[in-house]
Amino acid sequence: MLRAIVKISQSMLEEFFLIPICHLSRLTRIGNNINQIARAINQSHLISQAQYHFHREAR
Repeated sequence: MLRAIVKISQSMLEEFFLIPICHLSRLTRIGNNINQIARAINQSHLISQAQYHFHREAR
């Protein structure tokens, strides 16, 4: 999923120079959404790692 997000970011950068200045705020919103998704994925990964180690220690 993270690779898909990176791919979306790359395509946004490629299109960036073809998009008029008036669309920059839209790009910023899209970029912010991608950052939020990436943070959520990272956070869920950290939580699952912590749960794994907790259960492993409990044995």
